[in-house]
Amino acid sequence: MTFSTVLPSHGYAVSGDGRQDSAPAAQLFKRRLLTAKEASEFLGVRRITFYRAVAGKIPGLPPVPCVRIGRRQYFRLESLERWLAEVEQRCNEAHSKS
Repeated sequence: MTFSTVLPSHGYAVSGDGRQDSAPAAQLFKRRLLTAKEASEFLGVRRITFYRAVAGKIPGLPPVPCVRIGRRQYFRLESLERWLAEVEQRCNEAHSKS
């Protein structure tokens, strides 16, 4: 099995056997975790509003799913998209009942 590792010194990936790939590392893999700033920009909300949503402090919204690594919180794009679809579905159901 072959794997690639990004070396920060030059931005290129090195395969498991030590060979350097010629393509930039950004093209070899997608970034899987977003910071709070990136996630709030993705959702189009202010960061304080986003942090309140993560903490579950906005009535009617489920908490935004996150991954904690130490004291930091990271957000998977796939999870944000699922969360957004769930919120949209709840909103549509509430409007159809009224």
